[in-house]
Amino acid sequence: MKKSGSAWTRNSCKVVIDDKESSAKIFISCDEKNKGISRICIKFRHTMPEGARILGDAWERSYGELEWRGIVPDRPMPWYFMFFDGNKTCGIGVKTGASSFCCWHADQNGYSLTIDTRSGGKGVCLKGRKLTACEIVHYEGEEEDSPHQASCKFMKKLCTKALLPKMTVYGFNDWYYSYGTSSAKRILDDSEFCSEISENTRNRPFSVIDGGWQFTGVTGGAPWSLSGKKFPDMKDLASKIKKVGCRPGIWYRPLLTTEDRPWVKLVKGTRFKSHSNPYEIVLDPTDPENLERIAGDIRLFRKWGYELIKHDFSTWDVTGSWGFQMGDSITEDGWSFHDSSKTNAEILKDVYKTVSDAADGAVIIGCNTVGHLITGYAHIQRIGDDTSGREWARTRKMGVNTLAFRACQNRSFFALDADCVGITENIPWRLNSQWLDLLARSGSPLFVSAKREIIGAGQKRALKAAFSRASVQLPTGEPLDWMDTSCPAKWKLDGETMEFNWTE
Repeated sequence: MKKSGSAWTRNSCKVVIDDKESSAKIFISCDEKNKGISRICIKFRHTMPEGARILGDAWERSYGELEWRGIVPDRPMPWYFMFFDGNKTCGIGVKTGASSFCCWHADQNGYSLTIDTRSGGKGVCLKGRKLTACEIVHYEGEEEDSPHQASCKFMKKLCTKALLPKMTVYGFNDWYYSYGTSSAKRILDDSEFCSEISENTRNRPFSVIDGGWQFTGVTGGAPWSLSGKKFPDMKDLASKIKKVGCRPGIWYRPLLTTEDRPWVKLVKGTRFKSHSNPYEIVLDPTDPENLERIAGDIRLFRKWGYELIKHDFSTWDVTGSWGFQMGDSITEDGWSFHDSSKTNAEILKDVYKTVSDAADGAVIIGCNTVGHLITGYAHIQRIGDDTSGREWARTRKMGVNTLAFRACQNRSFFALDADCVGITENIPWRLNSQWLDLLARSGSPLFVSAKREIIGAGQKRALKAAFSRASVQLPTGEPLDWMDTSCPAKWKLDGETMEFNWTE
């Protein structure tokens, strides 16, 4: 590309870097004849100090991979990274709400930013408009700040429009003991128990109905007006949950449908080379009518009386990739949406905004959503992949890791949901009780999936104490040994230093 002042040009495309003291906005424009622009890479020359330790983030949820490491040139670091030189911690990243997917790489000679502006798997056709692709922010920490404290301060620089729940969020979710096999009766029994162990009269717990309530089953999609045989009346169930003292919540997959009709704009189930599933019928989110369908679903849930809506699977349904599969490219090349004039980031933000605008005051949880793009549109973000009610190793890998390495985002981006405590006969209580205690003291939302048949007096007391703590806002927990391990055991929690034993 040719440089002239702050602009770089190639044919009809122009990239402008509007550089300020500690930030820089990146603008991209192309004329209407351009076939599309896919990626821009910007290299920053900087000598990285010997012994530097670097921490990156994840595209959507994390998958147990987060950790401080040395310089790894081919390590993709979505959105931002922190580096510690032995004295102080600095950060560089893009602000939340970007209109492109942004990924960093670092080596001994500097760092680079790749700006992915694709629409689907092809370059976005801007048609003459100017895209504000992202805003880069540099942060230099103070020597007296710990890496965690510096990271927390940097997160506040990256996000200026966090949407937070009015009160702390805690309660039950049925998924990790039922895995989609629950029933209205079982949910109501859970709600009665949840209410019984919750003493805070000002901030009542939620009882969240996860996947499996809908007519299409477990992780199925629309039509959302129909429920399964075990859930005969969703409006009546919400009313009964309220009567026993809980606030009703519901799970939802906005982009999946069974409505394969000529007038419904869909994206092809065979659009990905790596996998094809013609039965995963996905609404094209660039079609305004489909966004109105989503808004209608949300209005229906609110009419039924649900006060929390957890929307799920949108990243998978749009990109065909889980976060751990993406590397430095969020989706495969070569496919497109109906409208190719919007970037993938803009398309996902439209989905998030549609849900938020229709929610009418309900608490919104994003799951399999992109944290850096959903800020301002969700009160709570599921930050890690699923924990488990079947195997402890998964809870340790996904839950403890994500809470430790994304705790700095808590209440700066949104409230963090590190996922549930799955209390079943498959997980030793001595381990689950520690996970419960950490979550309850961490200053983040707490959800429990408890198989009632195995709850004894000791577990009931522990749950009651955990809910009491989680019902009020506590300071965000700080992992103290996170520079040395991917599964921190030492934590500072509400002014107290605690050590956990995560070993089976």
